Amino acid sequence: MNTLQFADNLTRLRREKKVTQEEMADFIGVTKASVSKWETRQSLPDILILPQLASFFNVTVDELLGYSPQLRKEQIQKQYYRLAGEFASRPFEDVIKESEELVRKYYSCYSFLYQICLLWLNHFMLAGDEKRGQEILKKADQLCGHILDDCKDIRICNETVMIRAVIRLMQGRVNEVIEQLEELDQTQRMERTAEKFWWRERRCATGRHEPTGMSAICRMSRNIMDL
Repeated sequence: MNTLQFADNLTRLRREKKVTQEEMADFIGVTKASVSKWETRQSLPDILILPQLASFFNVTVDELLGYSPQLRKEQIQKQYYRLAGEFASRPFEDVIKESEELVRKYYSCYSFLYQICLLWLNHFMLAGDEKRGQEILKKADQLCGHILDDCKDIRICNETVMIRAVIRLMQGRVNEVIEQLEELDQTQRMERTAEKFWWRERRCATGRHEPTGMSAICRMSRNIMDL
């Protein structure tokens, strides 16, 4: 919690609400000394107290802690270019370790995770030996798997499929890449078919076009609206 500005946020919120440490302590059911220690980083509250504190200040627990699970586009780009540049000035393992910590911190920010996969793919050859380089590729492949399993954004998933194909080519898994790209092609054809059907139904609803098999339904709908 110290790294998430909890103490600073707690002090700021209390002052904005114009309450004393003692008043806040009475509401939460702790001593004034406990509140003082939280604000001066000498100790941390029990995790079960956090919802009470958040409720008292009418904020979420994440806001109280100063934590956001998502990064903005410009923040993602800044992180990528910073880490990419530091491969030239810092030990390889230090940069990898920092990127892994960021992955754990933003594990549901799939746009950011995609950029980390790209970062590892673009720099794995700096590992110093082939075995370590392959380990980095394996990490990238596994992270791609997490994105594809949990991300709901089709664009991010499609881009992840493509970068995963490159990763697996680097790993010598050619047959898997062929199967993977065939599945992607089939998915994209289905999406295009669904989009065409959607536009046909939209034209039907506006009366500009009545596709075969739907004309009776369209006429019925318009008759009802005319009543």
